[in-house]
Amino acid sequence: MAYSHFSGVVRPPLRFENFQECWRVKWAEYLSTYNTTLMFFLPVMSDFQTRFDRRAKVEEEPEKFLREDGKAALMQGTRNYLVYLGKQGYCVVVGTMILMGDGRKVISDQSLRRSLVYHWDMGPILQLHYVAKLFQKMGFKTLVRMCGKMPDTAHVEYFTELSRTSLGAAVVSIERWWLPTFADATLELLTSTYHWQRQHHNRRTFLVELAANVGDKVVRLLCQALCACLGASINPGWGAFWFDLLCALLYPGLLSAAVHLRVKRYLC
Repeated sequence: MAYSHFSGVVRPPLRFENFQECWRVKWAEYLSTYNTTLMFFLPVMSDFQTRFDRRAKVEEEPEKFLREDGKAALMQGTRNYLVYLGKQGYCVVVGTMILMGDGRKVISDQSLRRSLVYHWDMGPILQLHYVAKLFQKMGFKTLVRMCGKMPDTAHVEYFTELSRTSLGAAVVSIERWWLPTFADATLELLTSTYHWQRQHHNRRTFLVELAANVGDKVVRLLCQALCACLGASINPGWGAFWFDLLCALLYPGLLSAAVHLRVKRYLC
């Protein structure tokens, strides 16, 4: 075991030590019943319901379009799910590259890089734990079973202990989300480059778009860290987790566009 780099709290060991183990552990999570339902089936059903409701407002017999809307929702959900899996695969590759030191030698257990990988890996563990606890309190036993085997509580206890201070909650939030955020930024960079080459935009437009994307990601990390601090003041365990997650879910719809616009106005 190792100590946290900003406190004396003992950190549980990583669940993997090499690329093969990381790939096996993480993809078992990404393709689990719980995760597939959350990231694929629920979005598809929600999209289909939205399409049907829109159709019902303009068509006298919306039932005639059930097949068409269902196919469109399924195709869109499949594309989004494949993008999600691609991002997770990228996170696994980057995470194991950071974890490994010179050649195949694993870096020191005391290093900051190992702590970054640990906290990224801890994200799905915390989500599974607190979501299952919520289902259990609400009496949804079927949903609790769908979550599968519960993770080792040592990771949750470690997170709770670190979140007893505002600094600890903020640092853990940033370390949990930095790699998925980096994956989003990389995907947006590739997308912007592709559109820039196809549409022959000038270099300034491309750089402004890139800066807006980077600024958006930085603001998002800081907002989530702030929300984690607020949640930790209520409860160092579930408070920090749920406030952090709530910010991650609400930020794209509430602040992302405004941040993009503000950065572009500042640079232009």
